[in-house]
Amino acid sequence: MQPDISILIVTHNSAAQISACLDSLARHTDTACKIILVDNASSDETLEQVSALPSICLLANRENTGFAVAINQASRLAEGRYLYLLNPDTVINDAAIDRLVGFLDTHPNVGICAPRILDATGRIRHNCFGFETPWSFFWFGVGAGPLRSVRGWMLRHDTWNIAADKPQLVEAITGAAMLVRRELFEELNGLDERFFMYCEDGDLCWRAQRVGWQAMLVPDAVVTHIGGASTPDRSALLNGMIGQHLLQSRYRYTEKYWGRLAAWGLRLAYSMAGSIFWLVSFLLTPTQARARLQQHGRQLLMTPLPPRCRRQS
Repeated sequence: MQPDISILIVTHNSAAQISACLDSLARHTDTACKIILVDNASSDETLEQVSALPSICLLANRENTGFAVAINQASRLAEGRYLYLLNPDTVINDAAIDRLVGFLDTHPNVGICAPRILDATGRIRHNCFGFETPWSFFWFGVGAGPLRSVRGWMLRHDTWNIAADKPQLVEAITGAAMLVRRELFEELNGLDERFFMYCEDGDLCWRAQRVGWQAMLVPDAVVTHIGGASTPDRSALLNGMIGQHLLQSRYRYTEKYWGRLAAWGLRLAYSMAGSIFWLVSFLLTPTQARARLQQHGRQLLMTPLPPRCRRQS
């Protein structure tokens, strides 16, 4: 049977999660699909697990090329009308992909849609967000701990409710579980490979909107996402993500849409905030809170602006 959808998965040390993900795809998806998995130089047993599965189209990179590059690799082998970007630490709930495909089939103006995302405890997770700006990047970088409430005052509020039962028009969707029309993905030349990881999903949604496509949240399709399951244990996190990659992607996004000067402005603002966090941490007693604040400040202060990259759409 000709595939109607290609499922694109990128793994990196995902041995503990990938079997459950693939098993859920087999049990809960009726739509004819092709599964394309790109492994980004895993050092665990990921490759051994997936290479024995004849139903998987497998690409094994010798180095970690990042999420955007690997997804674009997979897309070049894709078949069918739709591409489904899926993280390896996810579990597909009953007919989730079938419902997303059905939604795009009946909504010709929608180019990208996403399921409702649950965490491991069954709570709804944010999987959609507003288009980012240097201002929002700054507050999501410094608005942690006691500044979280300040961040809420400084940023505009989303117009959608992730707990609502009806489909909703949103701005950007996370790449953890995202269904995209293949024609749209190809029209946009795929993900921007200047992003090693993070921000490439919001960038894709922004470019899609600019050429007239909508993004929607479809709540009757449900996926469980563990989140960060492949993140190395010693990684310094920021907003629950690997800090260095997150900050550098924010700089790249800022430069892409607001210019190099704006990226330097964000870098300076982060450096000043990081310096303040570092100094304030010494006023605290030696506790985990002090260590977290020092780490937070160090990341904001020390993560460099990435070099200027070749131009890409």
